[in-house]
Amino acid sequence: MENARGRARDNQNQGRGAMVRALRQWLETHELPAIITAVLGVVIALSVLFVVGGYLIVTP
Repeated sequence: MENARGRARDNQNQGRGAMVRALRQWLETHELPAIITAVLGVVIALSVLFVVGGYLIVTP
């Protein structure tokens, strides 16, 4: 029973290692500055949309 738990734990760790490697490879190919720029662009666009939309709703 203990051996089976050890194997299951090893398989889980290997799965996490593969996931980490895949994430690192994806980040390297897509370059972090481009991702940061995209996220900031979305945040700014939503902020402007909410502010302008709120203003238009409140004004007669």
